[in-house]
Amino acid sequence: MKNRIKKLKKINVKTIDKLKILVYMWGVKKQRGGRKMGSLLLKGKAGVGKTALAEYISKKFDFNFLYILCHEWVVAEDFFYSINIPTIAKKFAGVDGGDFYLKGILAEAIKLSKSQKVLILVDELDKASTRIDALLLDFLQNCRVRNPEGKLIYGDESNIVTFITSNEERELIDPLQRRLAKVELTHLPLQVEASLLSSPASDFYIDLQRQFIIDYILFSPVLYENFKLQNLIVKVADRMRQADLDISLYELKQFYLHIPIAKDIEKMVLLIKMWLCRNSEYEEFLHNQFKGLKNLAHAFIDLYKKGGEK
Repeated sequence: MKNRIKKLKKINVKTIDKLKILVYMWGVKKQRGGRKMGSLLLKGKAGVGKTALAEYISKKFDFNFLYILCHEWVVAEDFFYSINIPTIAKKFAGVDGGDFYLKGILAEAIKLSKSQKVLILVDELDKASTRIDALLLDFLQNCRVRNPEGKLIYGDESNIVTFITSNEERELIDPLQRRLAKVELTHLPLQVEASLLSSPASDFYIDLQRQFIIDYILFSPVLYENFKLQNLIVKVADRMRQADLDISLYELKQFYLHIPIAKDIEKMVLLIKMWLCRNSEYEEFLHNQFKGLKNLAHAFIDLYKKGGEK
C-alpha cells in the first residue's frame, strides 16, 4: 500500500506542466481566496437529524433561516420569483398594493445576504423532480438569480450557507452533486440516544462528524501552493477517471482548499468522502486502491504538513 502511494507521489505530470496546474487548478494569486458559499448535501434515512442539524447551526451561529420542503409540486417560482396576484388585483382597482413580484427562497437569500448571514435549507430535494435540481445549479455555482426583468442579481456568497437534504429516494443529478460537499448522516450511537431521552429539547448532541460539518461551513479557505500535494490529488483523480469515475476540477479544488481543517485521520476521511466520493462506488474504488481511506488520508496529511515546513 505504501509503495502504491509513493508511486503516485513520484509520478511527474507529463501532459500538464506546473504553471498550468497552478493557474487552472488553484487560481491566479490575484484572485480572491476568501470564503465561497458553503453548500452541503446531507444524505441519510429519515430521522437521523439532517434537518435538525441545519436548524441547530442556524440558531447557534445566528443565521437567518430560510426553509423550503420539497415535494412533487414544487416549482421554479418557489425558488425565484412569482407574480403577486393580490397586488395586481389591487392595482386594477386603483389601489397601491406593493410589489408585483414575490421573492422565492433563493431570491430572498440573495437580498438578505447583502447585510446578514443566511442559511438556506432545501429539505428532501429527492422528492422533487430533477428539473428542480437543475434550477439550483447556477445559484450554487455563482450565487446569483435572474430577476423578472432578466437582470442577474448577485448575493454575498460569504454570507450564505446552503443545506440540501435527501432521504435518497432518487439520485440527485450529477451536476448538482459536483457542486456540493456530501455527508452521509447516520443515527447516533444507542447509548447517546438513550441519554438524550431525558435531556431538554434544546440539547443537541455534536459528535465528530457533526462538529466537522460546523467547522467546514465556518471555515474561510485561502489560496495556497503545495505542489507535491496538488500533484498527488491530480494523480488520484486520474486513477478515478481511468476507472470511468468522473471527478471534476471544482471538486478537487474544494477538497484541496479545505484540507487545512482536516488535520487528523478521521477528519481527512470525512473530507475525502465529502468531495472525492460522489457515491458508494467512488468510496469503494478508493478503498480498494489504497487499502482503506485512512491510508489515503494519511498520505494527504503527510504532504500537507511537509508543505508547511520551512
